[in-house]
Amino acid sequence: GGVWNYNSLQVQFQKRFNGGGNLRVAYTWSKNLTDSYDDFYIPMDSYNLGRDYGPAPFNKPQVLTVSYSYPLPFWQKGSQWYQKALGGWALTGITSYSSGAPLNVYVTNDVAGTGINAAASMTVDGANPGGSVQRPDVVGDPYANTNRIQWLNPAAFATPPPLAAGSTFAGRFGNASAFAFKGPRINNWDITASKNFRFTEHVNLELRAECFNFLNHLSYTSVNTAIGTATFGQVNGSNDPRTFEFAL
Repeated sequence: GGVWNYNSLQVQFQKRFNGGGNLRVAYTWSKNLTDSYDDFYIPMDSYNLGRDYGPAPFNKPQVLTVSYSYPLPFWQKGSQWYQKALGGWALTGITSYSSGAPLNVYVTNDVAGTGINAAASMTVDGANPGGSVQRPDVVGDPYANTNRIQWLNPAAFATPPPLAAGSTFAGRFGNASAFAFKGPRINNWDITASKNFRFTEHVNLELRAECFNFLNHLSYTSVNTAIGTATFGQVNGSNDPRTFEFAL
């Protein structure tokens, strides 16, 4: 009942080092297009399914991932207590940079007279609903006069004219395409320090200290895309702050 179309260029570089450890760099440049956003999707315009053909909600055109494992070179061997306690540690990590997920701008009332409004059709999530909503007109540059907090320009969007009182004709849909606007970019660093303590041939103890979002960098993950609300176009969600986890 729908079309999915994915194309990509994928490049990978991997290096293994003689002294142990490895480095892997992966880059993907892609586009994922669809007109069916989930299992319960209802088209905005049942007479023209092509109106909803656009980027998938999770489409991220560019993704760069760097992963590595590096055994710290000092005190890898030795019988002294400090060599056993402080040596043999290894660092591993994953660093990722990606484009933001696409945004689906929508109006909250039934301006086209279809009998379906946004409140009853938020099929992906409340901040970024799927195709069964009505979209506005684009009347300007969506990214003009914006910043990290005001991600979209409210003046660039307009609600299509509502039905005239007593009219027997339906209203109309806006000209904005589905999921046509770029969300905030995301980057993240996760790092782990680990060490193995070997007591006997069959008994081994691993100590791990893991840090998620090591740089404590704030990446915004969602934007209010409901036309007419007080915070339209502003970011309303972010990744978690720096978090530590210890395991034995």
